[in-house]
Amino acid sequence: MITQQTAIDLATVFRHVAECKSTPQLEALMGMDYNIIGNFSGNQGGKTWSFAYMYFLRILGIHPISRLNQLARKIRCMSPSLPVPGGNEDQDNTQYMEFKKMLPPELIERDITARSTNLIVRRPDGSKCVLEFRSTNQEMQSLGRRQLSSVWHDEESPKAIREECKMRLLAEGGDELFSLTPTNALSYTYNDVWQRAEAIYRTPTVQAKFNLPEWEYPNKRTSVGCVQMATDDNPTLDPATVDFLFEDITDPDELALRRYGVFKQISGRVHKTYDPNFCYINFREYFEAA
Repeated sequence: MITQQTAIDLATVFRHVAECKSTPQLEALMGMDYNIIGNFSGNQGGKTWSFAYMYFLRILGIHPISRLNQLARKIRCMSPSLPVPGGNEDQDNTQYMEFKKMLPPELIERDITARSTNLIVRRPDGSKCVLEFRSTNQEMQSLGRRQLSSVWHDEESPKAIREECKMRLLAEGGDELFSLTPTNALSYTYNDVWQRAEAIYRTPTVQAKFNLPEWEYPNKRTSVGCVQMATDDNPTLDPATVDFLFEDITDPDELALRRYGVFKQISGRVHKTYDPNFCYINFREYFEAA
């Protein structure tokens, strides 16, 4: 016999889950049973929403990978900015914004305040989940001492902060999630996540644009999975608007980064606009006399 409160919780859960639309990249992400997952996306590609939804399913205990439903006691969300109390219109922290859109209000036991940036959620089984929002600009001391179930880095955290958070996962065997657009200078994510991927999934948009396979398996037993998705893969965006916003980016490498989440080398010893037809002169022709 279930209680009235449990029945209300279950009805609320199913209503919220039914409102979320699946995408190929979300299905690929939810099938990845790895200790590290990297979601590399074009600008506004929906990477933050995708991870928030995956955590949402964990909190409810209905993620398709059963062991991940156990890794929802305390989830640390790292971002450049902290959430602030109040409505979403004043928020810079997109992780908090996405969670507040998804989580049924009936399950939120305590929201963030001016003194605490922890969001406490009652899970359907009666246990609690703490969503701990932290800034990559905070002191290192504030990130220690607590054991964690999972850490979500929205954009790349400084390496020292990443390492401190990683040590907090040891007790529960927790996982790390990285969601980012590879436009900023990345110090370790490319080498430690992308280059170590055991499995890589690419959306049809990325496949068609760069003639790349849907799935690739470059390494073995690294427990790292990655997804590449484009801005175009966000079902909430109008395709004509996407084309308009990117039409002024004529550099193909920058477009690959910003629109398609594909890593490109955009700097080096030689300027990327160097053209030997215009920038090179024959030494002997001009300096023979010297």
